Amino acid sequence: MTITTRVFPRLEDEPVNLLPGPVAIHPEVRAAFNAAPISHRADRYVADVQDTKQMLCALVGARYVELLVGSGTLANDAIAAQLSLLPGRGLILSNGEFGDRLVDQATRTRLPFEVIRAEWGACFDYEQVGQYLAAHPDTRWLWYVLCETSTSVLNDEARLAQISQAHGLALCVDAISAIGTVPVDLSQVYLASGVSGKGLASYPGLALVFYNHPIEPQPEALPRYMDLGYYARNEGVPFTSPSNLLYALHTSLKRLDPEQRFTGLQRLAAWLQTELQALGFSMVAPAEHSSPAVITLALPPSINSRWLGDQLEVAGYLLSYKSGYLLARNWIQICLMGACAQETITPLLELLSDLTNEKARA
Repeated sequence: MTITTRVFPRLEDEPVNLLPGPVAIHPEVRAAFNAAPISHRADRYVADVQDTKQMLCALVGARYVELLVGSGTLANDAIAAQLSLLPGRGLILSNGEFGDRLVDQATRTRLPFEVIRAEWGACFDYEQVGQYLAAHPDTRWLWYVLCETSTSVLNDEARLAQISQAHGLALCVDAISAIGTVPVDLSQVYLASGVSGKGLASYPGLALVFYNHPIEPQPEALPRYMDLGYYARNEGVPFTSPSNLLYALHTSLKRLDPEQRFTGLQRLAAWLQTELQALGFSMVAPAEHSSPAVITLALPPSINSRWLGDQLEVAGYLLSYKSGYLLARNWIQICLMGACAQETITPLLELLSDLTNEKARA
């Protein structure tokens, strides 16, 4: 199929970013990022780090947060490092790619743990989790992914918090794709991870670790860079820190109106899911258990996800499809984590209809 600007008018415009990251960045956030950097030892910078941390904690209800320079993987590695200090075994829940990555990270940290898995796209059997914990009273911590980005599943935060509390567990949450897209309550967690990009709509590069208990440095037990207590002891700035990333995040947080954001995103996702179903697309996760920020489509064998994604990219729409786990399953994702609106997505539906119909006629 030959793509032309007549059929696909967005070719002459800036692409519509429907990726899980990097997301579309607001001009004010870009301006903050492009400002001249300042020293991480400047009084102003240290004060603004504290202000940023306060906004982050207020958003999710946590008492403390540390900012590390790196990706969400680093945040989860820092959590694994803290878990290595606890006695007893742990339990990891996995129903997708990112749950499996927690398993990998715990294995690399040599943590003692068991795994309860659910099918990709399915919810956990919470009764099974409770029964396992009742039968294994030596379990000390539970770790899971709140928004399983690979499938769109939004796991039950309140249910797992209740289960953890009932069994006296240290609850750890990968909240990376949830923060900034849905209401998140981290007031009862032991540790939780986030990032500066994705739902917080800033640039990637800052790893966030939330917690609610005092953490002391562990110079004889943990690598310096992943020692959260060392960060806390040094006002959150123990090492060189890129001010550009900090001020971009700070600006994005100041712009965020959580209630408006969550309500608008839920409304947009509901409309888009309905339109996609009307076009005959199948979603991996049922709408009632999915994140409004990630819509994962399971394509039929007749439509190759790489081909479809490539065609849409040429036409000016950036979707998520190039990750190995998506290609292996012939899935493609529409993500609403950055700034987006119904009027910019409506032409995408026309494109999807045209491309799939063209493929069906071929």
